[in-house]
Amino acid sequence: MWSEQRDRLSARMLQDFHERLQREWAIETGVIERLYSLDRGVTQILIERGLDAAIISHEDTDSDPQLVIASR
Repeated sequence: MWSEQRDRLSARMLQDFHERLQREWAIETGVIERLYSLDRGVTQILIERGLDAAIISHEDTDSDPQLVIASR
């Protein structure tokens, strides 16, 4: 099934998918390793838009937003 879906995606769409997946894994790894915690909604936005400390408010995490992004 993955092969069929992959074949339907353009090169750009496949690259976007991989970038989002990498961001998700980086964020979730930090959470699992207890480097920080993040609100689920902010996690989704960071995955979709990219890793940007400006997106994270102090209420969304237990760490400095700059440190969250730097620790990825």
